Amino acid sequence: MVLAIVAIVAAMAWPRFAPATARYRAEMAARRAAADLEWIRRRARAAGSSRTVTFDANAGTYTVAKMGDANDPNANYCVTVRQTYSAELSASFGGSSTLTYDGYGQPQASGSVTFTAGSIQRAAVLDAGGAIVRLQ
Repeated sequence: MVLAIVAIVAAMAWPRFAPATARYRAEMAARRAAADLEWIRRRARAAGSSRTVTFDANAGTYTVAKMGDANDPNANYCVTVRQTYSAELSASFGGSSTLTYDGYGQPQASGSVTFTAGSIQRAAVLDAGGAIVRLQ
């Protein structure tokens, strides 16, 4: 009897829980990308050299070459969005899926990276000045 009641309550809650989970995943992926883009911009400016972020929609990742730490400065920084957030990504920066910051921390183009989890989409939108304008 108790098991039947638990099953009924779970069946009633599931339609609300699934979209909330998708919304959370897409939102967290967009927030992570926004924070990472700001970090990469600052690293490019501090080093005085360009940094390129490569977004790979097929693999569900974005990568920056040679963004390691003190132990391994030549290591790549890679975020596996599909595995970490159960979300898909797409990116467009001036028609390209790569974004390069110059040595002054300025991006080559404005654009956005969009994350999709279920039917929910969230995006980190970058203006030409390099600031994350908004999360959509």
